[in-house]
Amino acid sequence: MRKPILIIAIAALFVACGTTSEQQDRELPEKIVDRIALTDLEGKAIDLSEYKGKTIFLNFWATWCRPCIAEMPDIDEANKILSNEDFVFLAASDESLDKINKYVDEVDYSFRFVRSETSVFDMEIMALPTTMIINSDGEIVYNEVGAREWNSETELENIRRIAKQ
Repeated sequence: MRKPILIIAIAALFVACGTTSEQQDRELPEKIVDRIALTDLEGKAIDLSEYKGKTIFLNFWATWCRPCIAEMPDIDEANKILSNEDFVFLAASDESLDKINKYVDEVDYSFRFVRSETSVFDMEIMALPTTMIINSDGEIVYNEVGAREWNSETELENIRRIAKQ
């Protein structure tokens, strides 16, 4: 007989300690996109609002990540294919500028490499590569882990469709 009373008492406690929806709205963390801090390869801050009106393809990678490196030629090709369609392709690593610049010096890609000043953990990125697509209104409309064949017709159409969300 005590179990049902205990359950009811615990449930009442949770209801009594609840917050109003107005309080919950204030307590929600800011959007992940607001937490993304990027710099160019010289260490100067990049303001993502500079790309307002464009779709941002933001790929998080690392020099030690084989799948990241393997998908870069496909990202490069996708960038070239979509270059006339208001897309901006960025590849962000939170490694040191020296490591990123050393890698960039060894490759020849048409997309822009940047440094993420925000830890991937602070952006809730649990594995690399992770790609986000930020629509022209600055909203993250795609956030997926794993390498893709970004230059395939299927993925190109997905990118275009996602960008319209």
